Amino acid sequence: MKKLNLILILTVLFQLSWAQNSVNLEQWKISNPQKINMPVFADVKNIDGDTFKNSDMLTSTIVNLSDNNLVWTEVMVGSDSVLLSQNSENNLVLLESYLSVNQWTKGKLKLTLNALYEVYLDNELIKTKKISDFNSIIIE
Repeated sequence: MKKLNLILILTVLFQLSWAQNSVNLEQWKISNPQKINMPVFADVKNIDGDTFKNSDMLTSTIVNLSDNNLVWTEVMVGSDSVLLSQNSENNLVLLESYLSVNQWTKGKLKLTLNALYEVYLDNELIKTKKISDFNSIIIE
C-alpha cells in the first residue's frame, strides 16, 4: 500500500512539474501614436506645491478603444523589442496581446520598457510604472 501511495504521489508531482510551461507573447497589436496635450496650467504649482508631471497623464487620460482614429497593426516582437518611429513627446501608444487557457492558471508577466505604462488584465488595472527606466517588472 505504501508503494502504491508513493507511486501515486510521484506521478502527481511529475504531472505538476510538466505542466509549468513558459509562453512568450510574441504577437502583439500596436496602435498608432496618439498625441496627448499637457494641461494648460501644467507649470503652475497646486496647493501641495507640486506641478503636473508626465506620470499624472496616465491617470488623467481617458482612452476610447473604439475610436476610429486608432489604427491597429500586428507586430511580431520576438526576442528583441518594439521601436517606434515617433520621437516627439507625450504620445500614447497602446499595445495589446491575448492569451487564452483551457483551465485556471497562474502566471507571471515580465516587462522591460523605458516608458511610463499601465498594465490591465480583463479591464482591471494591475500595475502602473511612473518612472521611465529600463528596469524589468515581474507581475504575478
